[in-house]
Amino acid sequence: MHLQGGEFEGIMVQCRLVSGGDIGYGGVGLVGRFRYLPSLFKYQQCGKLPYSTIVDKGRPVKLENVSFVWSSPEEDSGDIRFV
Repeated sequence: MHLQGGEFEGIMVQCRLVSGGDIGYGGVGLVGRFRYLPSLFKYQQCGKLPYSTIVDKGRPVKLENVSFVWSSPEEDSGDIRFV
């Protein structure tokens, strides 16, 4: 996943099923896991799926060129979106 440009007060990124999902995993259909984070970001526990949510470390963030590594689950989960 790649974000480009902009200045933000805070950022949270998740990958979710388009159709919604299991309440046990946050009630929003969280899917997959982030594997690599730039130093400006950290993992945030959300529901029961670890490493599925990332947030900034609490300071204004100016993005010029930031990339994240996200891994899909082994089984097909359907259509997804990053929010």
